[in-house]
Amino acid sequence: MGGENTNATDTMKALNNGLSRVAYPILAGMWITIFSIIFAVCWCVSLIGIPFAYAWIKITYLSFWPFGKKVEKKENNSTIVTVLNVLWLILNFIPLVVLFVLFWAALAFTPGDGDKQLNKVFSYAFWPFGKRIVKE
Repeated sequence: MGGENTNATDTMKALNNGLSRVAYPILAGMWITIFSIIFAVCWCVSLIGIPFAYAWIKITYLSFWPFGKKVEKKENNSTIVTVLNVLWLILNFIPLVVLFVLFWAALAFTPGDGDKQLNKVFSYAFWPFGKRIVKE
């Protein structure tokens, strides 16, 4: 009798994760990708903004389909990395917060782990320099 309950639970988890993989790209991934590309193009206007544009492009890579990817800290981060991250946060704080709150609210009530995937994207997006995106 206990085995039937476990099978039903596993089936429900699989269904929720499947729904999450459909809901996340539609409700958040596609839109974050579009906004990230727009912000990357805006940062490319100046030569000084190219590192920030590159960070937005990496967010684009992670944001549309974060499933099967993880964010790792690079070793031996220098002071320049910290300075870039502080500048990044000062210059990009408002768009990041608006995107995060808007899309987290959309995913908070969907089944599965879409909100966890969004948290993965924004854990990278709020402090992108000195991190890398790798496959799980």
